[in-house]
Amino acid sequence: MSAPTDVTTSRVATWFHSQGMRHVVGDGAVRVSLEGFDLVVECRAPDLLVATATWRGLVPGAQEDSVRAHVDAHNGTRLGPSAVLRGQGQELRLVARSGAFITHGMTDAQLRSALGVAVETLVVFFDDVAARFPSLVTWPVVERPEREESTTVPFGNRDATPPVTLARVMSWFESSGLAYDLDGEDGTVDSVLDSQGTGYEYAVAIPGRERLHLRGVHWAGLPSDEETSARVRGVLNGMNDAVVFPTLSTFTDDDGLHVRADIVLDVYEGMSQAQLDQALGTGAAFIRGALDHAAGVLAPAPEDVSGQ
Repeated sequence: MSAPTDVTTSRVATWFHSQGMRHVVGDGAVRVSLEGFDLVVECRAPDLLVATATWRGLVPGAQEDSVRAHVDAHNGTRLGPSAVLRGQGQELRLVARSGAFITHGMTDAQLRSALGVAVETLVVFFDDVAARFPSLVTWPVVERPEREESTTVPFGNRDATPPVTLARVMSWFESSGLAYDLDGEDGTVDSVLDSQGTGYEYAVAIPGRERLHLRGVHWAGLPSDEETSARVRGVLNGMNDAVVFPTLSTFTDDDGLHVRADIVLDVYEGMSQAQLDQALGTGAAFIRGALDHAAGVLAPAPEDVSGQ
């Protein structure tokens, strides 16, 4: 099998053609109209393959908070895609995005898998939105057949893109000089990302042997009242809209409201060592940077002690 090669718009278009999906190629992107949303796939050379889908429904201002809460919950509990609410006033639209690192290219099998997963997760996300907010669907809905669970086993190019395993992840941590613990029960490699005198809880997992899941946590301990939660969701929504990776979301416990950052990558067809090094190294750096920014923006303003 061939080694990974450069990802191009032409290769992306070839996949859509193979799926019988009508598409338009232009301005460095492939555009496809699917039921309920319009999809744009572009190669942001040399680093990222990005699939961005814009839902056709408009979200009225009166439902902004409820839809934003749904988006935040999705971002924190699902393995993609990353979702944001974009716009102002009565012109709010849902946008969902899936990405992949392509600095070191992709094999044909990897590209097929990445695009297939991207389209499938986007369809699932917007189907869920339509079910939860049916009043926002203003177009005829075509009933789709039930999705069948995949029974295939990740193959991977055993020479060029071997399967991604916890052993390979731990090897990367060791070569990077990062301390870690293996949580055998959860199947995760746990560590800490040190930054600016603090540390963010960090974990790497490979759920189902099909995804590489990187997660960082900032234990912010903010008040969890609805007003604060809505404000934080708005801040994180803006940050998510500005970047492809990571996806930021909130969660609460007895200590208050906290922030997590997630990166989910398709590894169904394995990864070369260069691809895995980039995913783990760049991914950790992106998560640390995003949590640093979130921590700075969301930090409570210092009390005025001047007495004036």
